[in-house]
Amino acid sequence: MSTKCVVLDADNCLFLDEKTGEGSEEIKDEAWYSVFPEHSRETLDSAMRAARGNLASFTAGQADRQDLVREVCRYFRISNEQVEDEVVRRRDHFNRVVQEGIQQIGMPAQKRAALAQLSGAMPLYVNTATPLDAARESLDALGLSPLLKGMYGRPGTKLGNLQEIIRVEGLDPTEVLVVDDQPTGWSVAQQLGCRFVGIRTERNRAWHDTPQPFPIIRSLSELPALILSEKKQ
Repeated sequence: MSTKCVVLDADNCLFLDEKTGEGSEEIKDEAWYSVFPEHSRETLDSAMRAARGNLASFTAGQADRQDLVREVCRYFRISNEQVEDEVVRRRDHFNRVVQEGIQQIGMPAQKRAALAQLSGAMPLYVNTATPLDAARESLDALGLSPLLKGMYGRPGTKLGNLQEIIRVEGLDPTEVLVVDDQPTGWSVAQQLGCRFVGIRTERNRAWHDTPQPFPIIRSLSELPALILSEKKQ
């Protein structure tokens, strides 16, 4: 069955330096050290591990960056009277650093042209685990929003968001192609019966040399040809 809708991840998929294989996920990793500059990298690493462990135990994987900032603030025993102001200040600082980094990655002309080609042929969506407002800010700054029929992010889940896209489009799941850089994206696509294409990145080296049950591309600029080839089969 041919592709009638494409759903793209954002981090390390749209926002990826395809020459290095690194992208917005690496930018986010580094951003935390400027959000809590008063602590050493080793101390903050310990705090982040503890915070993520605590959040995983009671949020079922639904925590976002604001929840993580709050949990780290509690780890460092910031007083209850100050914590909410600190959460907002540090969350906003994190977002500024990440947005600046994404702009530095930019959007190469060849990739933009490929996305425009896809957008002209079928509905194009973004489905990300990033808070929707932050994802929209990045997409607007890169000039990609006009190419999208819709964008989804937190507080929704990738699974729930993809279900909604399928419902809105009125498509069979097999007509929807999901593009992601992580096994979690592949898992979501499998759960709903969507087809899948993986992005090769430095962060997920497991897909570099091990055969996978789906195509793997190095650049989104390869997508139009991949979709066109399936129509000829």
